[in-house]
Amino acid sequence: MRSYFFFGDILTMGLTGALAGVVCVLATGVGWPIPLAMLWGMVLGMALSMPVATVMGIWFGAFELMLPAMLGGMMSGMVVAMREAAGGIGLAEAALAGALWSWAALLFTYVANIALRGEVKH
Repeated sequence: MRSYFFFGDILTMGLTGALAGVVCVLATGVGWPIPLAMLWGMVLGMALSMPVATVMGIWFGAFELMLPAMLGGMMSGMVVAMREAAGGIGLAEAALAGALWSWAALLFTYVANIALRGEVKH
């Protein structure tokens, strides 16, 4: 059963990051000031992650998805918007970069959870 939820985490984070990446490319443009693009991308990424995590949470647990999805959306939005402002990025590359940054956020939350909780004995 644990692999079912792990698959849900991977799927949700990939979807969140890809969506944030594509929307941030469409919402920003080449030549934007990079700090403004990063701020706008962070806001868009967090806003987009909320409905994705809410819908996916129906099947995979809302509590477990919300923190990584918000962090992944924020990171994906910031990085992709910054790259778009700095010189442009294609939609497919934006989706891939967004998904990769979201998966990095998922890995970070898994490692942080292990470090903070320690080993749980059953």
